[in-house]
Amino acid sequence: MSNAMLIADPTTGLVSRADVCAQVAPEPTRTWNPISHRTMLEWVEDALAVGGWRIKSEEHTLSHQGETWFGVFDIDRPLFDGVSLACGVRNNTGKKLSGQFLAGRRVFICANLEFDAEILAVEKHYRNIHQILPPKIHEAVGELDGYCQRQGQVIGRMKELELDKDTSNSQLIEMADSSIISWSDIGKVKRIYDTDERWGAAPSIWRLHNSATTVLQRRLRTNAPSFADRTTRLNSQMSNLVERISRN
Repeated sequence: MSNAMLIADPTTGLVSRADVCAQVAPEPTRTWNPISHRTMLEWVEDALAVGGWRIKSEEHTLSHQGETWFGVFDIDRPLFDGVSLACGVRNNTGKKLSGQFLAGRRVFICANLEFDAEILAVEKHYRNIHQILPPKIHEAVGELDGYCQRQGQVIGRMKELELDKDTSNSQLIEMADSSIISWSDIGKVKRIYDTDERWGAAPSIWRLHNSATTVLQRRLRTNAPSFADRTTRLNSQMSNLVERISRN
């Protein structure tokens, strides 16, 4: 495979859209059919356009000598005051990762990005990926409106529900125990949670959640697929916490 020289921004680690589209996929085999990053990008943009979703901005990272692409599309749709819809796209041309489209959110006040697994289209690079993955992406995009409504309700509850010290500490341990954050990051997340009032003065689930995503943001530049996985699992943990507290 012959690919262009990558020139990533030294500050952000981002590459241009042209860099992404310049990457060439290997020739397919009998059982493996890698798709180019350009093809995956076009599938996603087509699905969003057909669904009536407007892309406000986009960011791209490339890793593994261009084999792995992760793109983020900020969508012109608010989920809650100060929070908007974002979509993530992943592709790999080296037999390491499947093609994936997923939804998430961007918090304006801190620019934090995160994803969850509620809206997800994923497919391995088998011979029939051209017939299977585009319809899956269109189906996922068709579910975005309901996702946005549910997210607004979830964020509202996360802002309302406050945590005592024991619960917040146990949640930090659970994050580390499940490898959402590293054990060495517990102190960083706790300091942000204890002192940073950008997400409100109350010790809410929303404040703890954003404290963790703040620490995780650096992974978006260094290992975007891992970042998406960790924030997806963080969202699951926080959603479970909301449900548990709401029942009591």
